[in-house]
Amino acid sequence: METKTTFILIDNPIDVMVHKFMLNNELKTPANILHFKDNRQGLKHIETTYRTQTKNKTIIILDMYTPGMDVLEFLQSFETLNEKIKNQVKIFIVATLLNNPEIDKISQNPHVSMFLSKPLSEKNITDIVSCSN
Repeated sequence: METKTTFILIDNPIDVMVHKFMLNNELKTPANILHFKDNRQGLKHIETTYRTQTKNKTIIILDMYTPGMDVLEFLQSFETLNEKIKNQVKIFIVATLLNNPEIDKISQNPHVSMFLSKPLSEKNITDIVSCSN
């Protein structure tokens, strides 16, 4: 059975707990859900871990407003990764407000699969899982 890895890059512990619970309920395969409060740590983990081993169908749930490394910086750094790594990953951006002027620029990035309102609803989780299959 294929293992799906999900990275939750959100700094709010309540959102993380709720999203983990909902993902575990929705995923039909064994799930490996990793949480990083800092986008740099999450990106570094992907870069080092995926360099030596292949993962399948990786989901990144990335908060638009996580402190430290903003979404545009994250996407620019992600773009420098090996194509093999990038092709395994689908990025979902979550934000409380989806009327940020940066959204147009971010939505042009080919690695961003979808923008979603936070907190994620059950339908959003279903959409994420469906889009990542």
